[in-house]
Amino acid sequence: MKPLQKYPLLFIVLLAISILTGCSSEPDPLLERIDRLSEKDPGLARDALDSIDPKSLAAPDRHLYDLLDIKIDDKNYVRHTSDSLILDVLDYYSSHKDSPRYPEVLYYAGRVYSDLGDGKTALKYFQPAVDMLSENGDNSALLGSAIAQVGNLLSRLGLYDQAVPYVSKSIVLDSVSCDTLNWIRDKRLLGSIYIRSKKYDKAISSFKSALLLANTFDVNEMRIIKVYLAACHYEKDEIGSAVKEIRNIPETIDSLSQNFALAYAAKIYLKAEKLDSAYLYSRQLVNSNS
Repeated sequence: MKPLQKYPLLFIVLLAISILTGCSSEPDPLLERIDRLSEKDPGLARDALDSIDPKSLAAPDRHLYDLLDIKIDDKNYVRHTSDSLILDVLDYYSSHKDSPRYPEVLYYAGRVYSDLGDGKTALKYFQPAVDMLSENGDNSALLGSAIAQVGNLLSRLGLYDQAVPYVSKSIVLDSVSCDTLNWIRDKRLLGSIYIRSKKYDKAISSFKSALLLANTFDVNEMRIIKVYLAACHYEKDEIGSAVKEIRNIPETIDSLSQNFALAYAAKIYLKAEKLDSAYLYSRQLVNSNS
């Protein structure tokens, strides 16, 4: 007992450091709660995250804070305009690849570069995220999102036949994880791929399937789908059906999708020779702030 009695203060300090070091591997519980909140109410999660001073956090929690900053912006449909923050997050987590967060970091790196218009770099991050999540199998929701993003990028590159299997797989995963909203959106994405590849009947089938659920689940999704249905009928030269689908939609759709609705409304009403309506929607589109 003499050595311990000789250095009681040193022993206590070392014990305290040991305890603190052991706890430091655990993420800040407040950040964990904000992360869970972001899945249900990203607006509220943004307010909660902004109430934290990141300078007060230890390095692991500060990088988690930065990841949540990117994630919450993404869920609030805030367009990513810089890769500086995600590069710092990637640098940290690349040295901690055993972290369960690493596939999520790769996913949001893909989202950032997708918004920046760099599809090649986005795929560079999405594909390993898909591979890692497929091997793990514990997060079907994130896996479904990553697979859908790959499908979307392939579609934007004009690789429609390669895109369809990815989005179809994502729809299956949405069903497994009971993610109704993403199921509707991935059905909509699949329909949009069929439009781009001029397979309008398949597109209509996909949109109608999504519409059945959207009608009772998400009013704005229902309106977006109706614009796509109007687009299908327009491309098939079924102008009467196109007018029926687009009627009153541009006035009620959310601002993020309004320009898309205005553009198709203008084209549809012009082809229907309803020139007053075509002019009205064209003028709104020209004067849009977006």
